[in-house]
Amino acid sequence: MDLHPYISVYRDKNWRGVVRQLDQSTLQISGQENMEEVQDQATFMQGVKDCIPTLLGYLSIGFAAGVIEMTAGLSLAETALLSLILYAGSAQFIAAGMLASNGSAVAIMFTIFFVNLRHLLLSAAV
Repeated sequence: MDLHPYISVYRDKNWRGVVRQLDQSTLQISGQENMEEVQDQATFMQGVKDCIPTLLGYLSIGFAAGVIEMTAGLSLAETALLSLILYAGSAQFIAAGMLASNGSAVAIMFTIFFVNLRHLLLSAAV
């Protein structure tokens, strides 16, 4: 962030804002690339901070899915594998519930397919 042609704000390694006075030689040596890099880093960290509320929502759903899967009798490795294979949160809950009730693999796949078919309808509305 430029406050004046010879004063700039940059972030140190602890992401604290630091104001420094620049002279002509520093401006010529450091160049525009360093300022752009500092601005890119500050923009990235602002994006990380903006994503924290969304991250908290995903963490709560992830913990709930893990508890349901462990309650359904899946091991920790099976729970992790299920989370890696099935991206849709609803599919994880369906699979855990149907595995707990001894559903067949074909029935689980068809159920997940039809539940996720709603995305086709949602994308057609655009």
